[in-house]
Amino acid sequence: MEHWAMKLQNGGTQLGVTSQSATMWGGKLYVCSKDGASLTVLDPNSLEIEKQIAVSIASGRQAYEFIGLNDDYGIVTTAAYLYRVDLRTMAVGGLDFYYNGAGSGVVYADHLLIGPKSGKVIKIPVADIAGAALPSWSYTTTTLDITPGGGCRFAKGADGNLY
Repeated sequence: MEHWAMKLQNGGTQLGVTSQSATMWGGKLYVCSKDGASLTVLDPNSLEIEKQIAVSIASGRQAYEFIGLNDDYGIVTTAAYLYRVDLRTMAVGGLDFYYNGAGSGVVYADHLLIGPKSGKVIKIPVADIAGAALPSWSYTTTTLDITPGGGCRFAKGADGNLY
């Protein structure tokens, strides 16, 4: 086992404080941290940092999880809101949508499903939030009759179903 492998590979550069999750997406590893460098994009083979948002995602919100939407955009869940990240420039824009935070999410059947810390699963069409311009706050949300409980995680099974 090699300790501090990522830090040693990147000349002492570190992930943010309290890294919460790591997501493989589009051949890259996306690591979300609560504070400091909120989102770090790494080469999964070498652990070299390719891009990093060096400050908290938005106004001190703690980043929890990265969810890839398409080749150009992803979402970072936080303690209260969703933030869209341009994967080319790492520019961040908020979605004017409070969802009670700290949940997990997944893209399934062209929809972003968000499982909040409390409440029911929320469904948003990816097409509404992954366009070239930030959404004009006119995207559709649907509340599903599924209450996941705090800190749930989604998983896509080999059978194609979502669990």
